[in-house]
Amino acid sequence: MAIEPITLDRFGNTLESYPPCAGFDPTTMDPRAYELTSCIGVHAGCNGFVDRHRISNTHVCLSCRQCNMQIYVPISIETWNDLEVWAAEEAKG
Repeated sequence: MAIEPITLDRFGNTLESYPPCAGFDPTTMDPRAYELTSCIGVHAGCNGFVDRHRISNTHVCLSCRQCNMQIYVPISIETWNDLEVWAAEEAKG
């Protein structure tokens, strides 16, 4: 199952997945349910790695190592699927 890129904001900043680390079995686990760790994917705009940093008790920052793009999301976003749902709701305004 391929994971579709996620558009994170109104500027078109898009997050692409990269192959999960060891321990992920695509035959038994939905890749979108894979827990977001410190490095969560690639920023499509510049091909930089995107990290997830806790910045408060309520939010994390998704930041690109290459271009310094920053997106703030609720700390409750813990999986790729959670991020897809959040981004879709944000796009609605």
